[in-house]
Amino acid sequence: MIDVQEAIKKLPRELPENLPDDAVVFAGDVAGFGPPPAAWSGRFAMYQTVKFTGVTALRGEVPKAFDVDVAVVKNSPLALEDTPGLSDEVLSRGTRWIVAAVEDEKRKVWALRYVSPWSIEREAAARKFLSDKPLKKKDEKDNEKK
Repeated sequence: MIDVQEAIKKLPRELPENLPDDAVVFAGDVAGFGPPPAAWSGRFAMYQTVKFTGVTALRGEVPKAFDVDVAVVKNSPLALEDTPGLSDEVLSRGTRWIVAAVEDEKRKVWALRYVSPWSIEREAAARKFLSDKPLKKKDEKDNEKK
């Protein structure tokens, strides 16, 4: 049995300083999950999709329903204990989260970079943190390098 409160305590509380410039950030409610992978991430990354609805964009343009692929890593606070997959106790349906995701161009999906339980204080802190960090799309980042 997963101790949900202990799992949540292990998650970061603030957006990371090294948040990718091209990461979209939003607050959204867990609506469901895609099928779990057959194995844990290891030599190869294994993913499970989390479906979010009621999305409020904090950076970037994000649709009201948004799917994010999450790497399924054994002993992660988001994972089940014994079986590969995400815990629907931790990421329970209807709970609101602050999420950062980047586009995985090879797999044509959005991949998780940050997740934290939502609170008005965390959303305000995220907005403040992002206020001087505008979204830069990949083509903009490539042009800066030239």
